[in-house]
Amino acid sequence: MFSSQEIEKIRADFPVLKEVVHLAAAATSPMPLSTIKAIQEGFNRIYLKWDWSWAKEVEKECKKAISRLINSELDEIALIRSTTEGINAVASGISWKKGDNVVIDDLEYPANVIPWYHQAKRHGIEVRIVRNVGGFLNTEAFSESIDKNTRVVAVSHVQFVNGFRVDLKELSKMAHEVGALLFVDAIQSLGAVKVDVRELGIDAMSAGGYKWLCGPADTGLLFVRREIMEEISPSYIGFESIDDEEEKKLWADVVTGLSYVKGYKSLSKTAKKFEYGSRSHALIAGLKSSVEYLLTIGIERIEDRIAELVGYLLKRLNEEGYRTITPIERKYRAGIVNFNPGIDLKKEEEAEKLVSKLREKRIVVSVRGGGIRACCHFFNKAEDVDKLLEAIKAIIKRS
Repeated sequence: MFSSQEIEKIRADFPVLKEVVHLAAAATSPMPLSTIKAIQEGFNRIYLKWDWSWAKEVEKECKKAISRLINSELDEIALIRSTTEGINAVASGISWKKGDNVVIDDLEYPANVIPWYHQAKRHGIEVRIVRNVGGFLNTEAFSESIDKNTRVVAVSHVQFVNGFRVDLKELSKMAHEVGALLFVDAIQSLGAVKVDVRELGIDAMSAGGYKWLCGPADTGLLFVRREIMEEISPSYIGFESIDDEEEKKLWADVVTGLSYVKGYKSLSKTAKKFEYGSRSHALIAGLKSSVEYLLTIGIERIEDRIAELVGYLLKRLNEEGYRTITPIERKYRAGIVNFNPGIDLKKEEEAEKLVSKLREKRIVVSVRGGGIRACCHFFNKAEDVDKLLEAIKAIIKRS
C-alpha cells in the first residue's frame, strides 16, 4: 500500500498534475521530472559536450532496465520507436506459407490488425478473428480458431477500448500445443501490471514507451524469445543489424579504406538484428529513466495501486448508475475503465465536444468505443475520480 505522504511525493515528481487531472494514461502519460531531466541531459551530453561514446552505454543500460521489468535476457531486447514498428518486424519477418493462418480478435487496436492483413495480401494466409462476447475474450473462443496451420496468435495483453485483460498464460499453452507463436501488444499493460515474459509464455512482444511506462514518444521495445530468434528474419536491416564482429570489421574498413562496399555473412544472433537506422539517444535515456523509476517503486505495488483506484472508479460509476463495458473482476482488468453516463458518443463530433468541455475543466480523458475511457495510474488519487464524475454531471445538467 502507498501512504498518503508517498502518493504526494510521487505526484510532486509529475509537475503537470498541478495543472490537470490526468486520467488518460492509455493515450499518453505524463513523464516524471527525472525522465524530463534525463532527456535534457542526454541532449546536453551529445550536443553540448559532444560525448557520443555515451550513446552506446545508454542503450545497454536501457535494455538492462527493460529486461529487469519483463524478466528477459538482455540480448532478447531491441530498442524500437513504436509498438507498430515491433508488430511489423514480427509480422513481416515470418516465413509464411500458403495455408497458414494468424489468429487475432475483434477488440484489437488497428496497429495490431493491419500488419497481419498486409501479410495475408502478400502471402495468401488467412486472418482469423475471435469475437468477443460482452467485452470478454474467452480462451475457449480462441481454441476454436487455433489449429495446426496457425503460425501466430496475436493479441493485446490489455484491450485499448474496454481494458479487458487477456489470459496470456492459457493462450500461450494453446498456441504452443500446435507450434504457433504468441505475439503480444503490451502497450496497454506494460507499466500498469506485472508482465513476466517467461511466466506468461510470450514469444514476442512489442510496446511503445509513452503510455503506462511514462516515457517519451518515439521510444519502445521489442522482445523476441531467444529460442525463436532464428524464425523471424527482419525485413528492414542496417549497419547495426549484422553480427557484432562483422560490424566491427566493416567499421574499420569505413575508417581506413575503400573496401567497405560489400555484403554481409550473418545477421546478429540477438534482437539487435531488428535495430536499424539512427535513434535519439536522449529519448532512450528518457525511457531508461522512466523504467527505472517504475522499478524503484515496484511494479507489483503499482499494479495493486491501480487496482485499488479502478475498483473505486467502478464503485462510483455503479452509484451514479452509469453503464460500463469494463470487466468488474480484477483478474480481467488493468488500468482502463470505459463507461457511458447516458450521452450519445457514437458521433465523433459529440465525443470531441465532451473531451473539450472536460479539458476546459482541466480534466484529461479520451473517448473510445462510444464511451469515456478513464485511466487510473499509480499517481492518481480517488479525488481525481470524484472530480471527473462531478464535471460530467455538471456538463449533462447544462446540456
